[in-house]
Amino acid sequence: MAPRVKGITLVFSVAFLLAGWILTIEGHFVRRHVRIDAHRATEVANKFDSSWQDVAILASDRVSLQGWLFTPRLRNGRAILFVHGRGGTRQHMLHSAEAFLGAGYTCLLIDQRGSGGSGGVFSYGVHEPYDLANWARWLRARPWISFVYGHGGSQGATTLIQSLGADSPLDGLAVVSAGLGIISHPYDFVGTQLGVSERTAQWISWPLIEPTFAWIQRRHGFNLRQSVSGLDAIRSTAVPVLIIKGAEDRNTPLSGAMQLRDANPGKVDLIVIPHADHEWFSNGKPEVIGRTLAWFEAHGPALHSH
Repeated sequence: MAPRVKGITLVFSVAFLLAGWILTIEGHFVRRHVRIDAHRATEVANKFDSSWQDVAILASDRVSLQGWLFTPRLRNGRAILFVHGRGGTRQHMLHSAEAFLGAGYTCLLIDQRGSGGSGGVFSYGVHEPYDLANWARWLRARPWISFVYGHGGSQGATTLIQSLGADSPLDGLAVVSAGLGIISHPYDFVGTQLGVSERTAQWISWPLIEPTFAWIQRRHGFNLRQSVSGLDAIRSTAVPVLIIKGAEDRNTPLSGAMQLRDANPGKVDLIVIPHADHEWFSNGKPEVIGRTLAWFEAHGPALHSH
C-alpha cells in the first residue's frame, strides 16, 4: 500500500474511532424522556393517608428542579429526601417511600437534573451535590420537620454522599449501592473500576480521559475535575452514614464501599448483602427498607406525632 494511501487510511481510522467515542460519551448526557405519572402519586398518598403536591426550586445556575412532596396526616417530625439513580425519575422511588410514609415520615422525591421534569443535564457530581443541599435546606424549612435524612440508590446514593461535601444539612444518610464519587480524580476512578493502580490506570487511559474531559467542558460547559469527591466528603463528615451493599455488585464494586467505610469508620456503617448484585436492589427489597427504617429510627430524637 502506498504511503499516501496508508496515511489517508490511518486518518480516517482515527477519525472513525474518535467519532464513535464521542457518540458513546454523548450517550451519557442524553435526556431520558420518561413520563411522570401523577396518578401514581395520588394512589400512594391515598393508600398511606397522606397528601402530595408538586414542588420546585431553582438551582444556583438557574436550572429548574422538580419533585413531589408527600406529607402524612400523622407526622413524626422527620423527613427523607429520596434520590433516584441514573436514568430514573422521582417515580422510581415511590415504592421505597411507601414504607416511610406509613411510619409518619414526610417524603420528598425529586428528579435529578436532566431527568423527569427537571432541567439541565446530569453533570456527575459537579452540580448535583449542591442541588441536593438546596433541596435539603428547602425541606428543613418546613415548620413541622425537625430531622432530615437522605436515601437513594446507585448514582443517587453516590450523589447523596457527595452532597456531604457541599454542606448539605442532612442528619443522616442510608444509601444503597453507592460508588466512590471520584470522577474528579479520573485515574483513581478508572483504577478502582479495573482493579489496578492509579499509575497503571493513567498509563492505560490517558489518551481517552484527557480528550473526553476537554470535550465535555467544551460541549456541556462544566469541568468534571470540579466534581465533588464522595470519598473526601465522607472522610470529613460528622453525619452518620449507612451503606448497604451487595457482595456481588460489579457496577460499583464492594471495594469502593469498604474504602468509604474505612475513610470514616466512626461515622459509617456498612452492611453487605451476600450474593446480591447491583440489580438486586432495584425493586425496593423489604430487607433493605426494614434495615433503613430501623437505622433512621436509631439516629434521631424519639418519634413524636405533630
